[in-house]
Amino acid sequence: MTKRIPPSWALTVIEAIIGSLCDAYDSLPAELRSRLDHRYARFRAAYADAASATARGQAAARLLSDLAQEPVLRAMVDAWIAHARARAARNDLLSDDPSLLDRLPPRLQSPPTATAALPELSDGRGPAPLPAPPAAAAPPPLAAAEPPAVRRFWRGFESAPAPAATRSGATPAATPALLLRYPQLDCQEQVLIGQRMSLYIQLLTSAPPGTSALAIADTDTPERLPELEAVVRARGFEIEGSDTRTLTVRRDGDTEERVVLIPRRSGEQEIRVAFYQQGRYLGEVRRVVLVVEQPGVMGMVVAQPASPPAIALRSGLTPPDVDVRIMLDRHDQRTLYFEAHAISETVGYNHAPMGQITLQKTPFELFQSIYGELTSFARVTPSTPDEATAQQRRLERLGNQLWSDLFPPELQQAYWRIRDRVRTVQITSDEPWIPWELAKPFRFDEQGRRIDEPFLCEQFDIARWLAGPGPADQVLVSRLRAIAPTVTNLPSLQAELQFLERIGQLRSGLVADPPYSDVLRVVDLLENGNAQIVHIAAHGNFDASMPDNSGILLDGGALRPSDIVALFGGARPRPLIFINDCYGAQAAFGLTGLGGWAERLVRRAGVAAFIGAAWEVNDRLALLFAQAFYEALLRDGRPLAEAFRQARLRLRDAAPANSTWLAYVLYADPNACVEVVPAV
Repeated sequence: MTKRIPPSWALTVIEAIIGSLCDAYDSLPAELRSRLDHRYARFRAAYADAASATARGQAAARLLSDLAQEPVLRAMVDAWIAHARARAARNDLLSDDPSLLDRLPPRLQSPPTATAALPELSDGRGPAPLPAPPAAAAPPPLAAAEPPAVRRFWRGFESAPAPAATRSGATPAATPALLLRYPQLDCQEQVLIGQRMSLYIQLLTSAPPGTSALAIADTDTPERLPELEAVVRARGFEIEGSDTRTLTVRRDGDTEERVVLIPRRSGEQEIRVAFYQQGRYLGEVRRVVLVVEQPGVMGMVVAQPASPPAIALRSGLTPPDVDVRIMLDRHDQRTLYFEAHAISETVGYNHAPMGQITLQKTPFELFQSIYGELTSFARVTPSTPDEATAQQRRLERLGNQLWSDLFPPELQQAYWRIRDRVRTVQITSDEPWIPWELAKPFRFDEQGRRIDEPFLCEQFDIARWLAGPGPADQVLVSRLRAIAPTVTNLPSLQAELQFLERIGQLRSGLVADPPYSDVLRVVDLLENGNAQIVHIAAHGNFDASMPDNSGILLDGGALRPSDIVALFGGARPRPLIFINDCYGAQAAFGLTGLGGWAERLVRRAGVAAFIGAAWEVNDRLALLFAQAFYEALLRDGRPLAEAFRQARLRLRDAAPANSTWLAYVLYADPNACVEVVPAV
């Protein structure tokens, strides 16, 4: 039954199988009946949507394949499939029948009006009698018993023992159970424009090739199943009904939800489904469908790349106050679409559209000159108060320009409505190049008076993420490894390394390993080693011809994003990586290649958190930022985004006219914290 069932074979037996399932329905276990009802309803919907004999046969074949996955039903199905294969071998197939659904019961628990009998074969033999279903077996244990590797990972590392008790002697609370599910979108690869199609949003217990795991927090109540919110984004399609669906996640098997789409635009069209639990972004899965204007026009759909496993570490983390989702049009690479979501009723946005803008160039092309100017503000120290004021005012005007040019009117209006109700902000974007944190809101009141607000990164605890698998909600660490070249002209580098050597003074149990300087050892650390906090202090080496592959200068050459072929998650802890690129007057260009590093480390490798600078920064201020960040994060126990903003404000107070305080970018869950676990 593992082989694909041809649609024509399925059509020869479907009536008899449905009738037999109805007869045996009451004798089946309750959980099996529930799964059977779900699969039968899906079959009827797909058959009703089908516009051709082939599509109807495919719907029947899929039902038979689903039934074959259930051990209790397999004996029943095998007999009829064997009969269908015998008929097919004799070229004796039943003709397609669009009225089949009229003869089938609407629900399996309803007795069929008549059980169809198959015509006898030419040798006078009918099909083998259907075997009676076996006695109901005890249902399998609930899936809340997570895989051993994941249990070990929650405690820190595979060999780390679980803590026996707290300091007070009480046994610590058990780690909340997680259900690991693999999201997948199942639909046709090609469809006619204007023709209804079914999209099946699936959460699978087994991993299909190239899919990423969602870690779903289970409930504490056996009778209440966990729920996810699935948001469908399909710009080339019309969605029948709501674009937001609630998925009740089964503990004992796969979960599926059907959505009907009508394609309205020809060509390759992308469908995205994002998953949220209690307002927190878990991840996103995509599918490309080729929409044609007439039958027979074939094309090739580009497969989506594999993504890292998105394994969260615990449940119950508070979601950000507002999540801003920014999507880049896959066709022109210049149009941006905005949404806002907030679980808090005081904010009041449920995946609400917030307008769109079309840039004159791609995001990377558009910000080359801006980053160059910002780098010049990091390199030059104003010699007079007037020069400092002028430079500071220029930074503010750049922020105003970003606010005017990049934020649609709908999003600007939302800002003024909710700005006093928001503390944490997550920006989940398709692209890594636009400095969203640098936007500085302003407006004019009814009397024409200008109202200025601080930069967004001054007001809020902001973190970014790239669309795909979601961020970790906790960073488990025991060691920090510094990376720096042995020879450099950065005056503050040695002070930075000395500070990192004493990192254990900020949090008991955290160990500073000897620094690495050789590029090959760093690659091996990231690909095979025990990387937990990796702090890189070095020169950047931006390459304008390869902006997404610009290197970091170390002993033995440049470390480039393409050198890192690593995958974190699952049994391998997701690290925090901090790239502190400082300037050394070695390059005239302003970009550091941060976007390329974010793509590689966040979207592909699946780190827990990534920090870097979007343009070159001042050496002395880079040291101050690292010190302030680790003090707030480790000594004071602040969440990542709060510690990050405190460090940013320390730089602002020290040198407000220098652009370094605005350069740093955090990719993480804003509310995630660092927990030190026993070293191995």
